[in-house]
Amino acid sequence: MLEDRGALDVVSNDKPSLAGLPLGRSGVAFETNRPARENTRVRVGSWLVSTSQGSAVLVARGRVRSYETAIRAALPRAEHALDKLSVRGIDDLLLAKADDEHVVWWPSSYGTTLRIVSTSFQTMGVMNLQVIVRDAAGHIVKQPKPPKVPWHESYRFFRLSQTTSDLFDAYRNAYLALESILADRTPQRRKSPGGKGETEREWFQRALDATGVDLSQFVKVSPGSEAAALYDAIYRGVRVRLFHAKPNRGSFLPRDRRAADRVRQGLEMTRGVYLATIEGALGMGRLRGGFSTYAVQSMAAAVFEGLAFMATSDETELGTEATVVSPSGEPAALLPHVEPAIYAGFIARRRAWATTADLRSLPFIRRIVGVGAEAAPYMTARLEGRLEHQGIGRLEVEFRLIARNARDLQTEHA
Repeated sequence: MLEDRGALDVVSNDKPSLAGLPLGRSGVAFETNRPARENTRVRVGSWLVSTSQGSAVLVARGRVRSYETAIRAALPRAEHALDKLSVRGIDDLLLAKADDEHVVWWPSSYGTTLRIVSTSFQTMGVMNLQVIVRDAAGHIVKQPKPPKVPWHESYRFFRLSQTTSDLFDAYRNAYLALESILADRTPQRRKSPGGKGETEREWFQRALDATGVDLSQFVKVSPGSEAAALYDAIYRGVRVRLFHAKPNRGSFLPRDRRAADRVRQGLEMTRGVYLATIEGALGMGRLRGGFSTYAVQSMAAAVFEGLAFMATSDETELGTEATVVSPSGEPAALLPHVEPAIYAGFIARRRAWATTADLRSLPFIRRIVGVGAEAAPYMTARLEGRLEHQGIGRLEVEFRLIARNARDLQTEHA
């Protein structure tokens, strides 16, 4: 079955659903970048992927037995289904923040466990400090004017790499930024009548060596072979696979999680070589962020320690500052079992859970709120549709907080 368009399955009152879509025994729900145009159901192997007209929810149902296996299995099936809907002209959708916002359910000793994951991002800015220098007599020493910033075409590619949320687009533009500065400083030798030009490998390695950058900081190989190793990692290992779609060239498919780790490693390496190159060639050193993991974790602890988790059927839109759990006065229920917060680098998370009995006062769930010590909402997540939770034995909510320095390189990519 490619797609089945029309009325949704009828969901009985004792079976869980999200935005009117039945959840079944196990699966994952993701947000989409906009509401679906139609009700659709797409079969992908043993999985069934569904959307609901007017709702930004995609539900992928399949047989899994844990949170980790559900996420790993559902993502490629969801992408596969969206490809089919697009090529048929039925709908053109993207998964939005799939790693950071999702609902997962699977069989457990409670019958069915369902986990809602919501992530907040905190950018930690840098204060502008004014330093006054005085000489021995106490007179203010006039500071030299900051140097003029030269412009180069490669900056355009770098900026586009920093502002896209798509990992593959980020790599393509980062590579083009590097190629632009290398070609400007060390042009490729073209074939002349009766002569021989340079291959991409020969030019790329020669251009890297000509930068004067210490390339050993990017690859750990024997001295003198760094440029060759970078060619294999940056150009042959990633660039060729992203700039071509020929199956016999081992091309990477966009949004394919199996290739994502290699592309992320290549992106980090490519941006590092590029920034080192323009610093040496143009005097353009990039400003750095200054917050430590200790500072980040202290900030996160101020939010997470003592946090109470509440679920409510309140359907108030997000976007306005709410001072109460349920602005419309709908019932709310406490998730009484709160697990210890976990801190790892710039990421913090905390989870709470409740049983069916704890949630019996709620006709459905639309909003999850993390309440601080002053009874004020610290974190709020709003589901894209009503969660009919009847039949769910254990409801889990996990709030995540990811911090980054304002001047750090972009790392949040789909």
